[in-house]
Amino acid sequence: MSFINEAVVGVRKPLLEARFPFIRSEHLRDAMTWCATDYYTKASIGGRFEARGIVVIGESRQGKSTEIETILQAFNDGTTLMPDGRPAKIVSCLLSGRVTWKDLGVVILEVLGYPLRGRHSQTEIWSKVRNEVSRVVATAFPILGSSSLL
Repeated sequence: MSFINEAVVGVRKPLLEARFPFIRSEHLRDAMTWCATDYYTKASIGGRFEARGIVVIGESRQGKSTEIETILQAFNDGTTLMPDGRPAKIVSCLLSGRVTWKDLGVVILEVLGYPLRGRHSQTEIWSKVRNEVSRVVATAFPILGSSSLL
């Protein structure tokens, strides 16, 4: 005997998959467009520059992560090109608890498909991150974050 009511699943699944266009998603898209445009402009000039980022903050269970995932999928669809002609791409990873810069570097390398073995200094790890990011994508892009209010 199954504990799953397939009829209920059939009705609820399309409702739960549906996306209602909240105004906050428009604000996030506007912020993302500004960051991407700013980044593209600076990358077109060449040389070193500071990139902008977006931090999404709000009450718990309000859809922050879902909004971010949706915009990342749209951004990573291959239609946004960087100055050198390669598609722009944002890689994302989930971090939990208190994370050091060293921990963040290790997680980013794992997301990029470069698992780190053995002991490495923070400097070595971030050198590898820069190398892997430049190998995988045309340019690195700001990190999007989601945080619940306490």
